[in-house]
Amino acid sequence: MVKAYKKLLPILFLSMTLHSIAQKSYKPVIDYLYTYQFSFPANGLSSVVKDGKYGFIDQTGKPVVDYKYDHSYGFSDNGLAMVTMNGKWGLINSTGSEVLGCYEYGSMFAGFHKGLVQVTKNWKYGYIDRSGKLIIDCQFDYASSFSDKGLACVKKNGKWGYIDITGKMIIPYQFDYAYDFENDLALVLKNDKYGFINIIGKLVIDCVYDDAKNFWENGFAKVKKDGKLGWIDKSGKIFLDDVKDFSENGLAVARKGDKWGFIKRNGKTAIDYQFNGAFDFSQNGLAAVKKGEKWGFINEKGDVVIDYQFNGVTSFAPNGMAGVNKDGKRGYINQTGKFVISDSQYETVAMFSLSNWAFVKKNGKWTYIDQTGKEITGYMFDEVIRSYPNEFSKIKKDGKLGFIDPTGRILIKCQFDDVRSFINGLCAVQKGGKWGYIDEQGNLVVNYQFEDAGIKSNNGLICVKKNGKWGCVKQVKPMDDIANYVKTEIGKWQQKGKYETSDAYTARVTEENSRKKVEELMYLATQNIAPNYCDWKSIINEYDPDNQTFKVDIGGLSSIYVKVPVTEAEAFDTSANKLQFSNIQYALDSEGNVFLQKATINNPANEKSYVYSSTDNATFAYTQLNINLDPLKLNVQTASNTQSVNTETKTITVGQSDVDVNIPTNPQTNDKTFVVIIANENYQKEVKVKFASNDGKVFKQYCEKTLGIPSQNIHLAVDATFGNMKSEIKWIADVIAAYNGHAKVIFFYAGHGMPNETDKSSYLLPVDGFSSDFETAIKLNDLYSRLTANPVQEVTFIMDACFSGSARDNGMLAEARGVKIKPRTEVLNGNSIVFSAATGDETAYPYTAKQHGLFTYFLLKKLQETKGDVTYKDLFDYIKTNVGQQSVVVNQKSQTPQLQTSKNLQEWETMKLK
Repeated sequence: MVKAYKKLLPILFLSMTLHSIAQKSYKPVIDYLYTYQFSFPANGLSSVVKDGKYGFIDQTGKPVVDYKYDHSYGFSDNGLAMVTMNGKWGLINSTGSEVLGCYEYGSMFAGFHKGLVQVTKNWKYGYIDRSGKLIIDCQFDYASSFSDKGLACVKKNGKWGYIDITGKMIIPYQFDYAYDFENDLALVLKNDKYGFINIIGKLVIDCVYDDAKNFWENGFAKVKKDGKLGWIDKSGKIFLDDVKDFSENGLAVARKGDKWGFIKRNGKTAIDYQFNGAFDFSQNGLAAVKKGEKWGFINEKGDVVIDYQFNGVTSFAPNGMAGVNKDGKRGYINQTGKFVISDSQYETVAMFSLSNWAFVKKNGKWTYIDQTGKEITGYMFDEVIRSYPNEFSKIKKDGKLGFIDPTGRILIKCQFDDVRSFINGLCAVQKGGKWGYIDEQGNLVVNYQFEDAGIKSNNGLICVKKNGKWGCVKQVKPMDDIANYVKTEIGKWQQKGKYETSDAYTARVTEENSRKKVEELMYLATQNIAPNYCDWKSIINEYDPDNQTFKVDIGGLSSIYVKVPVTEAEAFDTSANKLQFSNIQYALDSEGNVFLQKATINNPANEKSYVYSSTDNATFAYTQLNINLDPLKLNVQTASNTQSVNTETKTITVGQSDVDVNIPTNPQTNDKTFVVIIANENYQKEVKVKFASNDGKVFKQYCEKTLGIPSQNIHLAVDATFGNMKSEIKWIADVIAAYNGHAKVIFFYAGHGMPNETDKSSYLLPVDGFSSDFETAIKLNDLYSRLTANPVQEVTFIMDACFSGSARDNGMLAEARGVKIKPRTEVLNGNSIVFSAATGDETAYPYTAKQHGLFTYFLLKKLQETKGDVTYKDLFDYIKTNVGQQSVVVNQKSQTPQLQTSKNLQEWETMKLK
């Protein structure tokens, strides 16, 4: 009998991993055609200007809306964009179709609020909805956007009042000027004096001020009366000369006259006004205060804990140390006031970072130290620019700029003429008038070639300027092309020939021969495809005369190091772009990037030759290639391949898991369902989470195709940083608030979870986070609370992570110390439900054969089998049963998925994702 089967060949090939990181390959994907810099919103369409006209392109650069408009705003969350032609404004949708033609309205404000936006006709203001229908006639002399309270201030016949979204007058015209509602109150002007009203129009603070600003989130507003500036609370009764933001302990620094004290959130005095200066309370419950000319520290009761003895201080850092100056002796004290680091030559000491390092200055130069006082570098920096927590700090030396990363571990030397900020893992840097990009390790990943440089967006595109025009480049992976080539060719090779006997075929297509064929194809593909990812015209040299070595950066390749005698260095350097490379041999590193393995370099200027080999400075790593071959028809039985490698490997997959193909489609559109997918695989400071990236990407496809969720309703963040995760959480929270109970939300996470050993609470770990620092992680309870703070139809959390401190590959997080912690169960509010991959102190394992997390694989499998039409009860029962069984078979360990619901969700068993 002819038996069909699918073979999984784990092919190991030897590759070189340079001590320097391989330069990533970035290629133009959108031509340099556009006048201004541009970016892509959630729907993937960007407004661009070409030859003086506005149009829209997609992420491949394909025009989707013709260049015919005089101006446009980008697409908003409602899927509409504002455009203007011949002085008139209209609305278009993402296909370019006009929802509202450009023939009626003279102006249109940017952004819908409460479903309406202001327009003008014959110099009068009114409001239209998202369909372009006029909802409130153009009758006002001026009109503002609707606030969160559902009111907008409008002007008519010289007076201001407030209307609701139907156009009904709520607060009559009576004010000389009016402002939007902020923090429950609105600022108004009457008889040249300012006061505040509530949403029914009642004056809660009389119009007695000469000037005023709206209330801040701290509950105070800045006002001016009789020439005196100060702050008032919402009753108008408490007047302060100054007030700062509230600390976590609920106290804020405030000033009356020339004395400082502390107030509670209700404005009442907590600690009397007695100090000549004061800082906010630190996490350790101490605040720096000044009496006379000396500083000390008090606790939250106002008791003096460290006497007034210092000429200058910083607040206490999270590590319990504060910078001080005591009669010229500068250094750091602990919470008892004892010096733990001091140096009589310190000129300035800065506050310690979250990662326990601090800048100090001596003899006019800066360095940074660890919390033992050890200098991490010599005193070399002329200037330091300290950034926010979890951001890079800029440093300057001899007019050149560099960086220190948030951990203090990575120093990117001062070599740049100008720099921007790190966003999505890259930073634009300038040398010699041209811009390029470095990664967070300081490696040059895009050569210096641009006149100007934008940021890397969430979709991976970087907007850059060349020859006076803007376009986009994007990272491309040679491994993708190589894998496709190998898959195609091995597929041809495994087919039985027309005149090939069955015996000859089975003798040819053996496990060993298949292995050799894949190795042969891999080598051929690498040598043929790699040159397409290299820019031999873009070569930059940097010489080290002490070691007589050139660092040579070639576009698309990792840096190579070439021994060149000092006597030949100048000729080599000046001929950089004329060097001739021959006998070239390429290889792939463990990240799937191309590097130069061997080459002969000839310099025609002096006819000298140099032989380069990566083995001069290389370490070895194994790369595992999984080939999913098509079914072979053989008259033999086969045994499963159980080969394993005990070294760290990079898995490169050719072919797809069975749940990655044949994804069911759903004609129904669920346009009120919104999804955030966080897929964190490649951690910067922790072990990687195998297949998390594939988990997220494939789940996104099921959301679009099987669950019928529009692509603009889905945000996918692969390898999300702390900032990325905060941004996505904010987006989905804003969506929930905007839809006011009509939105359905799915939050999917694959990555590391981590426990707080002290209180057993759980956290989600961004790729740039530290398992030792909860400030760099997302607290799970905060996530649950934020997404259920406003009315919502339902929120489904899907968590392919464990919170015990263990990792998918049986490892542990850096700070887990080999001890698994059983986290507590977080309380759910609102209409929420959580599908979790594992119980308590269990591990959420991978399913290597399927290239997914074990939990995610069976989630996708059930969606595939049922075309998404499955109740939560049936879905969970299926996942729990199969994960439990398969984990024991494959991993020899138990894994028990869990389901948790809020009290409000009584009928969860019949609910569906679809």
